[in-house]
Amino acid sequence: MNNISISFQPMTVREILRRSFRIYKSNYIRFIGTILLIKGSYLILGYIIKEIIVFIVKGPNPDTLAPETMIYVDYLIDLGIKAFELFFITPFLVGILTISISSMLLNKKAGIVDVYSRLSKKILPLIGTVFITGVMMAVVFFMSASLGLSMIFAGSQPGLLVVIAGMFMTGVLLVWYAFISQAVIFEGEGGIGAMKRSKYLVKGSFARTFLLVIVSLIAITFAAELASLGVYQLFSLFGSYGITLAGGASEGVSNIISVIVEPLRIIIIIILYYDFRIRKEGYDPEIMAQEFKGITEKESEV
Repeated sequence: MNNISISFQPMTVREILRRSFRIYKSNYIRFIGTILLIKGSYLILGYIIKEIIVFIVKGPNPDTLAPETMIYVDYLIDLGIKAFELFFITPFLVGILTISISSMLLNKKAGIVDVYSRLSKKILPLIGTVFITGVMMAVVFFMSASLGLSMIFAGSQPGLLVVIAGMFMTGVLLVWYAFISQAVIFEGEGGIGAMKRSKYLVKGSFARTFLLVIVSLIAITFAAELASLGVYQLFSLFGSYGITLAGGASEGVSNIISVIVEPLRIIIIIILYYDFRIRKEGYDPEIMAQEFKGITEKESEV
């Protein structure tokens, strides 16, 4: 355990990545198992719900529905499943991994029951904070995308710049609010307070945070999409029957890649969070131990 304990000295980007890979390598079965238990169960449930809704929408005469209608229905269902995962499942997973990884860094034993117990009184403010932040990012992205695309279709050249500006601003918000989960769980912040706290930690180190947070997110997304595309092309070689199965198979592979790699991204964010606190506030093992212990103490007072 000592070889993955946090070093209470400022770390370089290379050191953060090396330490993150070391933690992931030593505990990847535990991390993947945690995600599979929660996200895997949710994906299975989401698939079942989707099939039920599609069955109800089709009704007794499915052939009477226009193909465009089913495409629209599928899109809305997938959007709803992804939105619920983003605002509810992902915060829960991040909270569990944050507490679990922090216990490792502090050389504290924390079993599954202990981790869930510590998170139980933090989950509602965590979900609320993620929801507020997510809505803010969604509004910025979709408003700029809608405006930019409407300008492009109208023949206005600046439309592309509006779309790019919206993507850039969404990236800025992702960087500013990268540490809201840690601020909620360990510092007792919530909502706007957690967002301000995260932005304070990032201040003066935007490029460093962008490199580790955004680039790692892009890398994971690219790996998942590349694997998904490869599977789709492979199934397409088997004709119309293969194409019928290609969509589900490619989505499944994309989900598997995300489950395998997602813990590493979260580890990088957690290590970076501790590094910023070390740099800005002289964070040390005693403070970390008090905050870690404080989660349990606050729960017992409720």
